[in-house]
Amino acid sequence: MSVEGLSEAFAKLLAEVSSPAAVRRVEESRDCRALWAEIEASGFLDALVPEASGGAGLSLSDVHPLLQLLGRYTVPAPVGETMMARAIAAAADTRCPDGPIALAIPVQTSDGWRAAAVTHGAVAENLFVDDGQHLCFVPVDGVAQGTGIYGCLAADFHWPKDFSGSTLPRPASGLRAVAALVRAAAISGAGDALLERTVEYAGTRVQFGKAIANQQAVQQQLAVMAEQVVMARIASQIGCAQGFPAPLFAVATAK
Repeated sequence: MSVEGLSEAFAKLLAEVSSPAAVRRVEESRDCRALWAEIEASGFLDALVPEASGGAGLSLSDVHPLLQLLGRYTVPAPVGETMMARAIAAAADTRCPDGPIALAIPVQTSDGWRAAAVTHGAVAENLFVDDGQHLCFVPVDGVAQGTGIYGCLAADFHWPKDFSGSTLPRPASGLRAVAALVRAAAISGAGDALLERTVEYAGTRVQFGKAIANQQAVQQQLAVMAEQVVMARIASQIGCAQGFPAPLFAVATAK
């Protein structure tokens, strides 16, 4: 299947499992298991895993449109993060844990390690942790604390001692760059969706007897918005064009 075909299939899947109503249910319940089961069964989580390891063997550039779709459909689960974690684990010939995986970059404090506002941490079953020297998978095991913001799926984590378990080699730029690239691509996808909805609204909203899209001031703002959306898309494409793991400069460009 071509990359375009994969994107269309992924978009169709996300339109079904990550509808606005489904997103709200996950935000209220902190439970993404039903949505996750559908995405897991689709095989898209192994998009970056080499074919020899049972994956699709796609490049990061090929996966960029899929990461964009996660933002377009506001997917309330760490799908992009899990794709990256599985690819890194496969490269190290290490088994990746099942379920949603969030990326955490904790800092060491006087009372252990803390990771603040981990994206999708509230619905993750495991964390892929970067302590600055190694990577390791850490079960959530009830250590997550909500941010206190309604509907927010980020979570704070605290570990009173060092992480245990097997470690994986750490990419030169670490997981912070990996997380930033996932976020940049998702932001560009969300921008695409927002622009389309804004143009549609401006074409149907009537004021003083005509659609507001016909007003010069509105047209100017739409043009500026379109420029910014295209810039975000191109920047995230540049970030994904240098291979995986992406070099820090490419990630900084995307971000």
